[in-house]
Amino acid sequence: MTALGDYTVAVILSGCTSDVSDPLTFIPSTSIKTFDEIGIKVYPNPVSDRIFVEMPNGLLSKNNTIKFYSVSGQTIEIENQLTKTKNGFEITTENMSSGIYVIELENESGKAIYRVNIVK
Repeated sequence: MTALGDYTVAVILSGCTSDVSDPLTFIPSTSIKTFDEIGIKVYPNPVSDRIFVEMPNGLLSKNNTIKFYSVSGQTIEIENQLTKTKNGFEITTENMSSGIYVIELENESGKAIYRVNIVK
């Protein structure tokens, strides 16, 4: 997928097809990087109860927006589960279901993403 637009997703697994997802807007960007590319450390992965995110000093001082998505693209509200730490932040995942999630960090320099696996 490389073109700007709204897309839907259906998963086919073992001959069964899921419901079609709500439309997701895809905006192509060359400024999306991985956490590893910009020096952000995330641990543990897989995680059961808490994710720790350590950021370089230059990123700590920026106005960062943190979002958390399910693998289906649904935004997961983490405002009450997010705690700032000396070197970054931690996310409490105790009340989240097992599965693959994406952490997105955005600031004036662009976006960075990281995939995390929650295992209960």
